[in-house]
Amino acid sequence: AGMAELGRVVTAMRSLAAAELQASDRALPGIRRYAAILADAMAGARALLPDSSDGDAAVPRLIVIGTERGFVGAFDERLLDRAAAEPGPYWIVGARAVQLARARHLAIEHAAAMPTRAAGVFPAARALAAELEQRVAAGELVHLAALASRRDGDAIAIRRVPLLPLATARPSERRTPPRHQLAPLALIARIAGERVLAELVHVMMESFAAENDTRLRAM
Repeated sequence: AGMAELGRVVTAMRSLAAAELQASDRALPGIRRYAAILADAMAGARALLPDSSDGDAAVPRLIVIGTERGFVGAFDERLLDRAAAEPGPYWIVGARAVQLARARHLAIEHAAAMPTRAAGVFPAARALAAELEQRVAAGELVHLAALASRRDGDAIAIRRVPLLPLATARPSERRTPPRHQLAPLALIARIAGERVLAELVHVMMESFAAENDTRLRAM
């Protein structure tokens, strides 16, 4: 009876994982286009300003995109192994990842929930971006990167995505400056905030898809 009940639970989890994986796969093409459009807009707006350097070599804080729930094998452990190679403090997304990070005595500066539905990724990314914006405005945050999992064929790869400061276009890559109504700095600030949000949505949805692919295989 116990094994039969476990079988029903596993079947339900497998079905849920498959449904959420399909939902994330439907969303990802649009999210990628959204992120590409914002990157292109930033490159155009950068042409309004003189050349600037990419900033100093300070070590960025790291946002680690983990999982909210278990039954994902060593998904979070591999991510935290990679994160531990960089100094903290860390921003950890996902209750299970936070629990494992605390067990490893990693310095957690900020913890946030990871959505359990594909539809929740955008609101969660927006809330995280709003928190980041406050820290940036207060001068507490200058360098930032995200560490997240993504599918790579049949494997799960971990990639590191720089978020702040935004890369500047090199002179040879610059185009004719766009027509604009806002002052250049105000325009770039608006685009920059939207671009960070776009990148967060992108890495979080890719991680969500990888998580559910892993859970589906585990079940």
